[in-house]
Amino acid sequence: MSSLPNLLTGLRILLLVPIAWTMWSGHYLPCLIMLIVAGVSDALDGFLARRLDSISRFGELADPIADKLLAFVVVVMMLATGLLPLWLGVIVIAREVVIVSGALAFRSVVKRLDIEPLLISRINTVVQVFVLCTIIAAQTEIAYLAVITSGFVNLVGYYLMAIFAVASGVAYVYGWTVRLQSHLAQLDERTEAADP
Repeated sequence: MSSLPNLLTGLRILLLVPIAWTMWSGHYLPCLIMLIVAGVSDALDGFLARRLDSISRFGELADPIADKLLAFVVVVMMLATGLLPLWLGVIVIAREVVIVSGALAFRSVVKRLDIEPLLISRINTVVQVFVLCTIIAAQTEIAYLAVITSGFVNLVGYYLMAIFAVASGVAYVYGWTVRLQSHLAQLDERTEAADP
């Protein structure tokens, strides 16, 4: 049972190829089902890791990587198939690039990186998965589902996704900046204390 969270993270990574293929080939219902499974597994793995007290270094690293890979693959495929507006795809991909670049830059200076998902980032993930699922649902042959989800996406979904992507990206950059300033201030204090 202790390995279940990591298995769920692995499942999310394994679903990347079939999700991309079904989206590209227009098989939207199986694509939607796999996206929902991926979203549920994302919610479950963290919960189970805490509940089973099985938080591992692998899980801490693999979980955000799986999230970012899923977001990247789905957004790129949606852009390629015309399901997502270019401006929104650019915002989502830019957020991921900024976060990964910021994490690498922070680690290069501080020599360590404690991965602490922010609340706004968790909300962003939920909103992102929900909106991406509704975009796919709007393409299905289930008429009433397509009508309802299409209306939501066009009126609200795109903008919700953009707002939380930007807000969570800014929150990470701000958090790293504050922590970096604190780290540099501590180094200065140690240097001054070491000087005769």
